[in-house]
Amino acid sequence: MFTDPTESPAGAICWHELYSTETKESTKFYKKVFGWEIAKPQDMGEMKYQFLSRNEEMFGGLMATPPGVPPHWLLDIAVDDVDKTAKKFEKLGGTVKVPPMDIPMGRMAVVAHPQGAMFGIWKRKEE
Repeated sequence: MFTDPTESPAGAICWHELYSTETKESTKFYKKVFGWEIAKPQDMGEMKYQFLSRNEEMFGGLMATPPGVPPHWLLDIAVDDVDKTAKKFEKLGGTVKVPPMDIPMGRMAVVAHPQGAMFGIWKRKEE
């Protein structure tokens, strides 16, 4: 079971995102394979974002890949402070691939551990 990303404790895997070059085809594919519900695209500024759910439980999102980036899945891990975690990551030998930035629901960055595996770090927006 996936954790609610708005209530995830630090260190919990809290969200999964699919970056696709063909978002319409991806929605058809995953709906047929897994029965996932895919919401209509939401306007998130420079991008369109679709929420993914199964049995009314949201667990991720779908968006178009940025130019030059191949299709992939990215998991997000909840943290208490994105900026401090990104700095700690670099200090311990990892790299920051996408620097900390604000998004509509919180703050995030993309990091890679010393051997190169990438994932997101995320903190929900304080209400």
